[in-house]
Amino acid sequence: MVYCFQLRPARFGDADLQEKPDQYAGLQSPAEGRPGAGAGKGEWVKLSVKQIVVMALTFLLTVGILRLGQWLYTQSAIDAPLLQAVRAVPGVQSATWLNPDTLTIALSPSADLMATYEAVKLRASALGMTVTPVVAPGRPDAVLRQLDNQIHFAVAQGEATGQYVAMDQAILAMARARGVTASVELGQSHLFITLRRGAAYYFEVLPVALGGGGAHG
Repeated sequence: MVYCFQLRPARFGDADLQEKPDQYAGLQSPAEGRPGAGAGKGEWVKLSVKQIVVMALTFLLTVGILRLGQWLYTQSAIDAPLLQAVRAVPGVQSATWLNPDTLTIALSPSADLMATYEAVKLRASALGMTVTPVVAPGRPDAVLRQLDNQIHFAVAQGEATGQYVAMDQAILAMARARGVTASVELGQSHLFITLRRGAAYYFEVLPVALGGGGAHG
């Protein structure tokens, strides 16, 4: 006679462990021993206040070091060479950064405003940069300041009518009436105005919507 036996692996779960704790001592339930066992869904990793502070300080320190490195690179590799090149342009007395894209330049009293302005832009372009020069007004007196206010009205009329010649003549006539020597030049997108009266002088670059061309007073 032949007997056949079928062997089945013993299975037990949490209920068996609770019913016979001594028999299954030292054994783990299927849920135990797995990575993350015992951690409920939605639970957060608990961090101490000290750990959070250390992490925050490390982050801030890293950001600070990166920004410092960027600033040092900009100063040594970009800003300094450009300032050096601009200060070497004839007519420029000083040059400083107003913001990352704008350069403030102070001119000598005898400087040619339009030529100096364009030369600064060319120097920046040669170094692979595009900057907008802002020309310091110079040393105007009360007469030049008052005249400048009137010039703005004449420029607005010239833009509205497109009559550059009439605008130029109006500015020169106002200047002569006050004993002021004026120079007006029109570039591709800016009007360059220089006013001189004794030791006082005034430079102004105005954006205009007129065509190219130029005239000297």
